[in-house]
Amino acid sequence: MKNKKPPFEITNAIIGYVAEIAELVGKLTSTNQLSANPTLRRANRIRTIHGSLAIEQNTLTLEQVTAVLNGKQVLAPPKDIAEVKNAYEIYERLDELNPFSVDDLLTAHGIMTRGLVDESGVFRSKPVGVVDQEGHVLHFGTLPQYVPDLVMELLDWTKNSVHIGLLVVLMYVFKLNIYAVVYANAFFGLLMCVLNAHSVKKYSGYRQEIRRTFVIPGISALIMGVAVYLSYQLALYLLRVNAIATVFSILIGVIVYAVVLLLLKGLTEEEILKFPKGAALVRLARKMHLLR
Repeated sequence: MKNKKPPFEITNAIIGYVAEIAELVGKLTSTNQLSANPTLRRANRIRTIHGSLAIEQNTLTLEQVTAVLNGKQVLAPPKDIAEVKNAYEIYERLDELNPFSVDDLLTAHGIMTRGLVDESGVFRSKPVGVVDQEGHVLHFGTLPQYVPDLVMELLDWTKNSVHIGLLVVLMYVFKLNIYAVVYANAFFGLLMCVLNAHSVKKYSGYRQEIRRTFVIPGISALIMGVAVYLSYQLALYLLRVNAIATVFSILIGVIVYAVVLLLLKGLTEEEILKFPKGAALVRLARKMHLLR
């Protein structure tokens, strides 16, 4: 009995089926564990909501966002609290929405802006623009009658866009959420620069200088990014005010980028003199021993 031959033959097809079954069982097991213990997923979702809304000047801290979503009372502007609740609801329904559907886009808009704007869940019916303190129009938005068609064109374009393809991968595979938008936009800009440079070289024969155009600014930007992140976290920890921390970190970033760029000889004195107040900037840089 010990060496009895089984009533079937082990073929490559059977081995393939066994491997496929094992893979499906693994997926079901991980999904069940996530559903039974969703603490980590919820924490990540709350951090994503906080980061997304902070970009739009929502004043709630991460702790306050967590408290709101846990049903606790929070002393904060009602508008900011409503934004948090609306954002959490739409994030929970993302899997139900078609990213290329105009109707689903308006549904998401209706949830996100519920109780916040008059025209919620519909295309705007009034013209919009940006004006300065004196009432001068700085930018005039697309007229409302053209908005629906333009949105449809945009959604059609996204179906075949490399930029959107990368965005989907970053959001759903790497779970980067709102940060995926930043990375995808940066990639799109980089891709356009590379393609434009290739075309310029092909048709004009111009060869782009690399070191001072790309390498030095890239290193400066990397160091600036680290400085901005650290200064923002420090200011937010000390002051607990997102707007002040943001402005402070931006100022730090400007200073750090300029200093590193000059130290690496990314700008010459002649180039700086062409800036507004260039002579004053040159004197300041010399006094700080950033120019030789």
